[in-house]
Amino acid sequence: MAKKFVSVLMAIVLFMTLVPGNPTAWASIYDMFSYGTPRQNTQGQPGQYTPDELKQYLDYKNRVAESQTKAEQVLDQQKAKVLDKIENNINKNVQDSLKTVKDLDRQAQEARQKVFAILGQKAMFNYVRYEDGKTI
Repeated sequence: MAKKFVSVLMAIVLFMTLVPGNPTAWASIYDMFSYGTPRQNTQGQPGQYTPDELKQYLDYKNRVAESQTKAEQVLDQQKAKVLDKIENNINKNVQDSLKTVKDLDRQAQEARQKVFAILGQKAMFNYVRYEDGKTI
């Protein structure tokens, strides 16, 4: 019977700590089931702190805020690096594509000129290509 009770109690504690929105630390579980007095309060009335307790609490909150700000700055720097790398890769790919298109265009023009030269030699006349693209 005791083993069954312990296993059910452990399952309830596990469920309480794993469900999103519920406390995940033992101290938070204690606070959740307590009658409302904060653990840090030494005067016995909820919401009243000594100046030292209030200073410690505010220092703690400031440290938490600073660490969160530092973490966000690190993530922003990493995000900026990734975005720069992606942008550079995109620019490189576009430049490579444009270079490939230019090379293909140049090769096509050379092939056309060779065909016109061959046709001009056999037919005893020459093709002339004007700037507007017209061939006569």
